[in-house]
Amino acid sequence: MGYTKGENARSQFFGSLVLAKDGEYIGCCGSGFNSLELYKVWDILRDAPRKAKPFPDYVVGEDYVAVDTTLRVVVKYYKQSDSTGVLRFPIFHAIFNA
Repeated sequence: MGYTKGENARSQFFGSLVLAKDGEYIGCCGSGFNSLELYKVWDILRDAPRKAKPFPDYVVGEDYVAVDTTLRVVVKYYKQSDSTGVLRFPIFHAIFNA
């Protein structure tokens, strides 16, 4: 898991979450957050230890920060690509407590 840096109105938070499942990149999710969820997720990400990036920036599409966290999220999405496994139009739904 990781995040891209926020810009403009989100400059004090993250821009999007870098999503992974079973160690594989599955997309980025930057929409669907309300203000409270932005603060909750950012508190977790900000305090999480940094780690080496598991995916090159070109796979994600931009520079990102990789973090070592147990944060799990639920996203809704249109469909998953058959060839790459990347989610199409993922939208944040909830923090998942496992």
